[in-house]
Amino acid sequence: MIETTRHRKAGVYNFIKAVSMFYWCAFLTKADSYYVPYLFMGLIGSICLTTNQIEKIHEKAMPKRDVAVTNFYSNILAAMVVLANYKNLLVFSDNIFLIIFKIISLLGIAGGGNNIFKEIFVLLYWKVKPLSYQSKSTDMQKVKWMILGMWGMFVIENSFILFESQYPGNLTSDSLSQMRQLLTHTYSNHHPYYHTQIIRLFVSIGFKVFGNLNAAVATYSIFSIGIMAFCFTYIIYTVYQLTGRWGLIIAIFLWYFIMPFHIMYSFTMWKDVLFGAMVTFVAVGSFRILKRLGSNNVIDYCILLCAGLGMCLFRSNGWTAFAFSIIIFAFLFKNSQRNLFMLFISVLIISFVLKHPVLKALNVRQPDTVEALSIPIQQIARVVADGKELTSNQEKLLSEILDVQEIPGMYNSIISDPIKGLIRDKGNQEFIRAHKKDFVRLYIQLGLKYPHKYVEAWIDQTRGYWNAGYPYWRWAEGIDKNTLGIENTIRSKHIHNLFIKYLGIWENSPMLQLFLCIGFYTWLMLISTYMAVVKQNNMNLFASIPFLMVILTLLIATPVYAEFRYAYAVFCGIPFVLAVSFGDNELEGEKV
Repeated sequence: MIETTRHRKAGVYNFIKAVSMFYWCAFLTKADSYYVPYLFMGLIGSICLTTNQIEKIHEKAMPKRDVAVTNFYSNILAAMVVLANYKNLLVFSDNIFLIIFKIISLLGIAGGGNNIFKEIFVLLYWKVKPLSYQSKSTDMQKVKWMILGMWGMFVIENSFILFESQYPGNLTSDSLSQMRQLLTHTYSNHHPYYHTQIIRLFVSIGFKVFGNLNAAVATYSIFSIGIMAFCFTYIIYTVYQLTGRWGLIIAIFLWYFIMPFHIMYSFTMWKDVLFGAMVTFVAVGSFRILKRLGSNNVIDYCILLCAGLGMCLFRSNGWTAFAFSIIIFAFLFKNSQRNLFMLFISVLIISFVLKHPVLKALNVRQPDTVEALSIPIQQIARVVADGKELTSNQEKLLSEILDVQEIPGMYNSIISDPIKGLIRDKGNQEFIRAHKKDFVRLYIQLGLKYPHKYVEAWIDQTRGYWNAGYPYWRWAEGIDKNTLGIENTIRSKHIHNLFIKYLGIWENSPMLQLFLCIGFYTWLMLISTYMAVVKQNNMNLFASIPFLMVILTLLIATPVYAEFRYAYAVFCGIPFVLAVSFGDNELEGEKV
């Protein structure tokens, strides 16, 4: 009788879970993001719920620590979805029935999301077997030739598309600005100076060899293709050394070979492309050294040194992301990895000197003040745009740096450029630097008075990086208009048209759009860290840290809510992170 009652209670509980999952999927059809990531997670969660019941596995059988970790991750992911969809869940009304309905919806979405992610975590915890490290002897010389062949295939594929359809490469206004700096010798670190110098090196080589600016630009494009191909094969080689599984290797190879963003970015003159490679090199190189993988760690140390400097210098948020990564590294490994820790610290110090004293000596201008203030600027602008009251002193202070009356018409909740433009138009950014305390006081005062407006502004400005996916441009095609003489040449219209159709298939197919969603990949990164934490494997955990720190810095200072290139590093590293996060706990490493 008691057993029957327990079964009934369990059945009712599981039915409620299933209903909440269904409601989660149904309600989110109203979301302004892509729906496929929600549907995908809902379906996976439902499958996991069914499997868990059939297999009679649940979180109650876990150790208390792992139950707490599972609940923490489930709540975090569920909260992300709730926060991102706050406009559909919050309501200010005198209608009691509408208020009750919204409260029920809020609880249903929160509970449904929590159940979906928890069932996924429970199945992963109990049923996913770790990837074992290879123990059999392998002719690594043959493997190296195979990896070199893959590198060649990446280079041939992307070079073929470059020369037949996208010659001499893709250049937007940012790229052209860097090209003008090369020609005028007037440099700014708004677009990282050291990336501009890399462009200068290869463009100069190309111009000396070919005597043509377009061919010179193509020389940089070939260099970029080669570096990205090396990055991808570095991952493939590492995963093979770990697992010896050719099926997995082929899957990773195809991921890099067919994904449209990897193809397009390989010959796009953006700092974000090389930055993505550098972050990936940092993660993979660190992992190889921690695992003592391979017979010669000197090469990995050299790669890590160069990549660390690149990560710190090729994007304005890179230095901060690297510093955050070091802090977490120190927490995870304490005194057990002194050589690697000292290398990280050296990179941080050297890059700081290169970014500041050296650039100052070279008279290279740093980015203007407002460039790093996107989030606080948007939060203050949100208060004004929504008609909230300012004191006369607050309005007077703001009027020193922008036209306050223009804010409601210019404010855009997903991009800070319009408000930054108002400040730049006023031309008084020196006032911000001279009155830092006053502006900090203003920011705190408005935040305390209108905290919900600050939260709304932050959500709208950042949610593209942590929730599902949003329809925002991802890659540039061709060359923006310019007076430099750089122009796109299509050598084969047939190949060009086929390639453009190929890109369109990925952007327009709802199912394929799943592969282009930034927030969905952030979820995958978090899921990978869950596996590392519950297995108490710090080396596997750190594999994802540089990528997550890039996302974290975007949540602090991003100017755009879902800029694909800003998060491109995550797309470079996701196969590696997923592969190692499900690995075993062999070799060295301390537990969390």
